[in-house]
Amino acid sequence: MVVDPRGSPPTPRPRQSAYAGITTYSPDGEGGAKEKTLKLPNGGVFFTSAATVTYWQDNAADALAW
Repeated sequence: MVVDPRGSPPTPRPRQSAYAGITTYSPDGEGGAKEKTLKLPNGGVFFTSAATVTYWQDNAADALAW
């Protein structure tokens, strides 16, 4: 992982594994949020426009903890 001392998000190096977590919707709801269900091989995933993604992490546990 390349970490910029100026505070920019970490960036994976080429051929390096990296992980990010994603929240697919806000449980509190969000007024006017657009909704969509993605069709994936093992079923669908529901998400709204309130979805967010974490910064890249060097391990899956840290990505899910954010």
